[in-house]
Amino acid sequence: MRLPLRNKLAYPSASAAGFDPTHIAAVNCRYSGVAMNNRSLTSLLDGVRGTIGSNVNAATDGNIGPVITSVSAPGGVTYTGRNTAADTSFTFGAVFRKNSGSNFAAISTSSTPNSGTGGILWGSTGGGILAQVSSGSFITPLSGIMVTGLPYFIASSINASTSNHLILNLATGQLFTATAGGLTATAPDGTYIVGSEQLGSTSGNNLAAVMVSAEFLGMSQLLFWAKNPWSFWFPENRVFDFLVGTPAAVAPFVPWITRAPIALGW
Repeated sequence: MRLPLRNKLAYPSASAAGFDPTHIAAVNCRYSGVAMNNRSLTSLLDGVRGTIGSNVNAATDGNIGPVITSVSAPGGVTYTGRNTAADTSFTFGAVFRKNSGSNFAAISTSSTPNSGTGGILWGSTGGGILAQVSSGSFITPLSGIMVTGLPYFIASSINASTSNHLILNLATGQLFTATAGGLTATAPDGTYIVGSEQLGSTSGNNLAAVMVSAEFLGMSQLLFWAKNPWSFWFPENRVFDFLVGTPAAVAPFVPWITRAPIALGW
């Protein structure tokens, strides 16, 4: 039996959002969220909907599904009571459409990580990836890659000595990678802000999904994830082919096996 193949770069409209603990990027996950049609993002780890900023709009993007857009600073969706440990490693991932502005904070693990409260801010600047800590240290790999108006999957993995970065154009499949220096973050204040304009831009980037973990991934692991970028937020059903019956009369049997995402219960 041959099943139709899905375009793994397209929004998985037939799949339910969830959290798959067996995903390559799931270890020590701190936050995973997807946009909903109520101007918010829902955490897939605990079902919490964050506090919506006054400058946040909602839309449905034809390529990447429901999105939130922060149209002016600070915007974003805020979650309190989050991690306050000083993590030494981070992995980030996001799906968004780059719009006109040059700066975009996809997620920050503290209320003002670029000005003193610890944690780390991650997103994009100048058409590339940006990661910044409160000491003022930052890295900006892959500058100039992303083009206004196109959807992207971006991912980074960072520790104190090195970092791996990836940009995948979801419209064309074009892939870019880079390795850069590392960053050291101090303890955050327990507030996460997602999809904000903390950098003072009014870009209105369309954010569909974002995550952060306290784990470091090698470049080969990021590349494996990029083969199916939506899978972190929309776990796939798996098909296993096996045969039942006698050797003389064998019948194919194709069950659907779900990789047990955590149900949100709404």
